[in-house]
Amino acid sequence: GLVAAGRFSPGAEDIDEAILGLLRGGRVATALQVAHAAHTEWTWLAERHPGSVRSCTILIDLFAKARRPEDAFSVYRLMRARGITPTIVTYNALMNACARSESPLRAFEVLKMLRADAVEGVVPDKFTYGTLIAACARTARAADAFRIAYKMERLGIPRDEAVYAAVMDACGRAGAFTMSLAVFEEMKRNAIFPTSVRHFTILIDACASANASPHHAVRIFREIRSWGLEPGSAAYASLIGALVRAECPERAQAALEEA
Repeated sequence: GLVAAGRFSPGAEDIDEAILGLLRGGRVATALQVAHAAHTEWTWLAERHPGSVRSCTILIDLFAKARRPEDAFSVYRLMRARGITPTIVTYNALMNACARSESPLRAFEVLKMLRADAVEGVVPDKFTYGTLIAACARTARAADAFRIAYKMERLGIPRDEAVYAAVMDACGRAGAFTMSLAVFEEMKRNAIFPTSVRHFTILIDACASANASPHHAVRIFREIRSWGLEPGSAAYASLIGALVRAECPERAQAALEEA
């Protein structure tokens, strides 16, 4: 096209939108290629074009999704060196880079940075706390996940499906199936209803991890359709895994044939 022929040089906003579009489509590898070309060929975020907080935040989000936390931190340091003021979206993206990495608890270091920077008007929001809970889930820290969830309640910050799912996951990974189930029931009592199978797969996996009765896994699986949802491959995989772990090969085979 025109870009390849050298007759059109995209501006920062064009590049931002291109990368965002690729990320929305889950095309992380292609987004990385575009970011690299934008920087080397079109001086996006180059020294003489210092960039905007939006461009930097998009790049941090890209590195988060690519599981490249050190590169995300490098962009943050570049922002600060160039006098670009981060927003809460920037900090949340940086936390997410940590939560997705091999060292999820680094997300709490970002929270300390946020407080130390003391940027006017930048305060933790539901995405901040949700990401911290997700970091706790990845490290099976159920007590810390509950502590953060209760802090959200005290601050009047609403807990959504994603937050409840993260707390449930933290409980499940810690081997606390009944606690994970209790969180799910609380979610429904608060009129927040599942719109995907995510919560059910978490519960089935939690059931398997805790060596709970396979009857629980089957009951949870059957509940999926009562919410107008289709189980899908992820839910079937969780159910089959739970049945195999519970030494119910015939039921696992039946589930496999149904899937």
